[in-house]
Amino acid sequence: MEHGVPAKRRILADFDVYEATRLQLFRGDFFALTPELLGPIPAVYDRAALISWVPELRAAYVKHMTALTNPGTQTLLVTMEYAQEEMKGPPFSVGADEVDRLYAPNHEIRALSRQDVLANEARLRARGLTQLHEACYRLTRL
Repeated sequence: MEHGVPAKRRILADFDVYEATRLQLFRGDFFALTPELLGPIPAVYDRAALISWVPELRAAYVKHMTALTNPGTQTLLVTMEYAQEEMKGPPFSVGADEVDRLYAPNHEIRALSRQDVLANEARLRARGLTQLHEACYRLTRL
């Protein structure tokens, strides 16, 4: 509605589903999503999901996301890297080693970019960060 896209609301047992032309938005428990409910997923854009999870829950998130996708599914993963002791998350720092540990068993990983973005993040500077990098990866489900 905020962007002028009219949507119809449908209520399921575990989700409110908002539907518009070529768009479905599921509001509910991520871990209750199933491949049957979603259908084939050709691509995923993870801009803030992985970095929102505490370290103890990241593996479960990646495992479930992997179960929802098929071989060939492309994911554009955007992470943030900073000295975790400078700021409590979220967002949490997720470095290349952790991306590799979490995704390498079921994905081909290609690093696309890593940029210093601290100057653009006044809110995070105010929380104490002295350095901040945004990293982008292309993940291909095996």
